[in-house]
Amino acid sequence: MKYNIKDTDNRKNKINKIGLITQKVAFALIIILIYNIFLVIISNSPKVKVNLFGYKAYIITTDSMAPNINKGDIAIIKKSDKKLKIGDIITFKKNREFVTHRIIDLLDDETYITKGDNNNIQDPEQVTNEQLQGSLVLLVPYLGKIIIFMKNKFFIIYIVIIVSLICIYINQIQNKKKIRREKKRIEDEKFKNQNNNN
Repeated sequence: MKYNIKDTDNRKNKINKIGLITQKVAFALIIILIYNIFLVIISNSPKVKVNLFGYKAYIITTDSMAPNINKGDIAIIKKSDKKLKIGDIITFKKNREFVTHRIIDLLDDETYITKGDNNNIQDPEQVTNEQLQGSLVLLVPYLGKIIIFMKNKFFIIYIVIIVSLICIYINQIQNKKKIRREKKRIEDEKFKNQNNNN
């Protein structure tokens, strides 16, 4: 059986390309995750009255909108000048809580009747523009559950340990690669010197 150097090089190149693509996808997902966590924190903090580029995010805490929106999902909303219509999903402030429900009727341009998709009856109180936080622009499934878990101190310690172990493992792999490259370079130089002497 012949040993083909070109085939080996092609395989290495493919593996390297897959590795780079995986790293880029992982990096993009981490950025999206961090962005959403930050957005939720500033949106739900009672002391912070700002939003991020006009967007706010809220963790869904009930199953009133199931199966379309589930407990633990994150609703990213934005308030705009566009007129709302029947069927739009909005987030509004009721007492001290934030509720995400669907508009089922319009009394006028500033008053809405809402209902949870999973509820049998409409909400008892009408929603006004003063209560309105915005309408749904994006739904991020399950992310809210992660943020809720992160409030647990033991969970944070656990995550820190895992991340630390991953960093140590990656560092060890990189060091091994450097050692291998250096050994290969030395062997290549020896081989060249032997050929030159011959």
